[in-house]
Amino acid sequence: MSEAETEQLREALRAATRKYRRTEKAHEDARQELVAAIVEALRGGVRPTEVEDDSPFKGAYIRRIREEHGIPAFKKGQ
Repeated sequence: MSEAETEQLREALRAATRKYRRTEKAHEDARQELVAAIVEALRGGVRPTEVEDDSPFKGAYIRRIREEHGIPAFKKGQ
């Protein structure tokens, strides 16, 4: 591979890194907003399986969020 080709690849990598860093805060802000919505939904009686259906997170992570926020486990029949 020529030096010019290597430099093109490195510039593409640097550009992708800049884009990632520019959008990183927005992604983290969106994640925090999503966690807050999950907490509110669970506290409001939305079933964890429904939260899983409506969010990108799996059950294990939703349980972790529930536990971290002191939300009691959902009981069958509720």
